[in-house]
Amino acid sequence: MYAGVSVQVFPSGDTALSTPHGDVTAFLDYVRQFNGVNFHARDDDVREWRFNREYDNWQDSLGMDSVRVLYEYTHMGMAADGRYVAAMGRTWDNTFQADSTRMSFGDQRLRYLLLHGCDSLQMHGGHNPWRTWAEPNKGARMIFGFDGLTYDVSGLGAGFFREWNKGKSFSQAWQDAALSTLTNHRPSSTACGATAEEAQDRLWNERLFHGGAVSDNWYWWRWAGPAVIEVVITITVPPSPMRLSVGRRPVDEQVAQSLGDRFGVRSQIASAGSPDPEHGHEGSVGPRLVLSPDGSYEAFLAEPDRYARPIDVDAAREIAERTVRSLELDTELVLDALTVTEHGGASQDGEQVETAVADFTAHFRQVYDGTPMARGGDGHVSVTLDPAGTVCSISDRTVAVVDAVEAAPSDGSEVDVEEALHVAVEKLRRQDRCDGRSDSELVVLPDTRDVSYRVDRGSAVLVAREEVEIRSSDFAIRKVVEVVL
Repeated sequence: MYAGVSVQVFPSGDTALSTPHGDVTAFLDYVRQFNGVNFHARDDDVREWRFNREYDNWQDSLGMDSVRVLYEYTHMGMAADGRYVAAMGRTWDNTFQADSTRMSFGDQRLRYLLLHGCDSLQMHGGHNPWRTWAEPNKGARMIFGFDGLTYDVSGLGAGFFREWNKGKSFSQAWQDAALSTLTNHRPSSTACGATAEEAQDRLWNERLFHGGAVSDNWYWWRWAGPAVIEVVITITVPPSPMRLSVGRRPVDEQVAQSLGDRFGVRSQIASAGSPDPEHGHEGSVGPRLVLSPDGSYEAFLAEPDRYARPIDVDAAREIAERTVRSLELDTELVLDALTVTEHGGASQDGEQVETAVADFTAHFRQVYDGTPMARGGDGHVSVTLDPAGTVCSISDRTVAVVDAVEAAPSDGSEVDVEEALHVAVEKLRRQDRCDGRSDSELVVLPDTRDVSYRVDRGSAVLVAREEVEIRSSDFAIRKVVEVVL
């Protein structure tokens, strides 16, 4: 049923990636509860033969087409001519990269291909999934990836099933899991079908890993990314860093019912289910509130009309801010970003549908004493609207701050955020040079500096963050540099 591929150490000496092994492991650990895992190939065990048409079902168990679901995380990219390429952990037949033009999958077992890497499923610059995958795909139902550079952060592998257990489709779970780590990610996915309607239904609704091959006469795709809006967040840096103790919402039927009553919908507690059709179930649909094991909840209030005439981003922002105020949460919130989901499609006979807006999602950060919570994880609220502005879902991941104490004895000096981040960036730059990559360049991304509280289970610490991009002649990756203040 399942397999994974992850690379952190490359033949070139590049070790810029630090999260692939853990992320793929988290994905496989979840499905391992219900079914077998063929393999998790890592580093120098990842060679191109696993992806080439001649060997992709090697020994009936070791290539990409020997399993129904493959999760791959490595350096990836999209060539100007639409070819997908992926860096391997070891050369094979004098080749360092897997290439979509040498693949032919889906004619055996592969039905779902999850590609965690930069530009793995591009929607801009003249690219689209049909252009890249129509030739090698011989029966796969769905492909997941990113439209742009990704960040070397963990959480997608586990987050995919966290969101799926709320009753979301695969494409929605992929998108929401990616955006819950960083809102400037650009997650994307595509589905195939004999008709445009079949491909659309699969994209928006499929949530079990079916084994049947499908026609790829039509591709329908979706992607999400940040809208260009003005966001002003005034951050107060405390003179003495604090350590916060946080409390979470109890998880029981009474709490779930109380929250459901507040929104006028039925309630349930999320539980781990099997995504295998042989053992799983389609899950709950319709208006509902789902309380998660970590005490967060998501209220699903209405089905989106993805084909309605879209309002503008300013109107979407206003509706989302008004919705958040109506919740009357016992905490201060500040708008952090607005992401937009778009969708479109194309057929094998050359017909291409103009892209349209599918939804807007406003992302808010919780604020404590003038300092927001760190992006990703706890301390956030999101509101999703359909194109017409109907509020479709509300996710509340806020926590209660129950105590605050000084994190360390004061030495009389003030917190120097700029110096702390400068030291951390230079350390990463030296490490990059030590990897022996003379063609590698580290660039600090402008306007990404942030001071916030990062929540970890029952406490939160004050951190400074800045984003960097590491570029080489082959690939690029982004990282979040973090320093505990």
